[in-house]
Amino acid sequence: MKVIGIVELEYHTEVLRALMLQLLSQNCEILVLTTEFNKSELLDLQSNNQVNWIINNEKEHNVDFLERKLVGDIDAWIFTGFLKINKELLQLNIPKNSFYIVHNYNSQILHSFSLPQINGFKDFLRYVKWGVLYFLQKQKQTNILFIKKFKGILFPSESIKNTHSKYHKKQFPFQNVGSANFAINEHAYPPENTEFVSIVIPGNVDFKRRDYNLLFHVFKRINKKLNKKVHLYFLGQVKCANTERAILNLKNLDSFEIRYETTFINQDEFDLSMKSASFLLFPLKRKIQNGFFKERLGITSVSGNINDMVRFAKPAILPDFYKLDNDLEKLCNRYSNKLELENILIDWINNLSFFSIYSDIETALKSHNPHLQGKKLLIDLLK
Repeated sequence: MKVIGIVELEYHTEVLRALMLQLLSQNCEILVLTTEFNKSELLDLQSNNQVNWIINNEKEHNVDFLERKLVGDIDAWIFTGFLKINKELLQLNIPKNSFYIVHNYNSQILHSFSLPQINGFKDFLRYVKWGVLYFLQKQKQTNILFIKKFKGILFPSESIKNTHSKYHKKQFPFQNVGSANFAINEHAYPPENTEFVSIVIPGNVDFKRRDYNLLFHVFKRINKKLNKKVHLYFLGQVKCANTERAILNLKNLDSFEIRYETTFINQDEFDLSMKSASFLLFPLKRKIQNGFFKERLGITSVSGNINDMVRFAKPAILPDFYKLDNDLEKLCNRYSNKLELENILIDWINNLSFFSIYSDIETALKSHNPHLQGKKLLIDLLK
């Protein structure tokens, strides 16, 4: 039996879950170095006898904790990524059989600058401070030096791996390059109720990262054109008062019943709401700002929404710019402007057209089961 170690000390709970399911399907023993929070969010995996949990209960500095725990006869290690790589991490003794997951290709490796939109003097000062620290701490060099300590890197999708191989392989010649697909299907949950349509928009409600202006405009236009009640759930935390006011403005739309949350949503509640969705809606922006860098969704970074779509086997509506595996296109309908989104929503709600996707969903997700993806992952780790 192969023994694989996973280091997850941030908040990549869904990434940790996907990796564990893949490795368990290959009959691997797993050593998980993580936090109490991440473990608490994975209730169904806590008592698995193939998993050995090592929790940083003492809340040590990550480097101190890892220096003590990165030991043992482990066939391969997977580091799921750190929010910031600093000089302390550079001093860490990385096992020679370790792989590092690169989530945001531009801000972690390429470092291609893009000036952000600045709103007010406080925003300006924040970016000035960030920029000064970036150069003083030699962040680009630190990132590359740290990642080069690993045997190889893993990208979260084949499309990002292809971006690296096609355009940047000579510039950043990593020894081993693989992919760790987080889009893993677990179950299928077709909706049981057709008297109303339940639309779920997963993820924190953030106007900077999602195109809610377009979405709210379309909701107002289609309100009087619908023949069914719509239960619309913003399944993520609303942290800003202005954002909450924008959502509350939808309350006067009589075809919609609006629900949102202003507190953290635990994994059980999230899963239950996803299972009951008729379909999902992803108002993604083509590019998202990450400090002084922009990530191109589907090209240099992945959206966790795609993992949600695959995990719960739900039809979804998303913009046409996002690159997907060909088989996943069968789960989606695409839009490029307001009018197209309006027409798709009217059709899916009034005619329940999304049900046709459920009839072919098992075929579409055949290659996204834990066993097939786990087999590929293990080959990358052990080559």
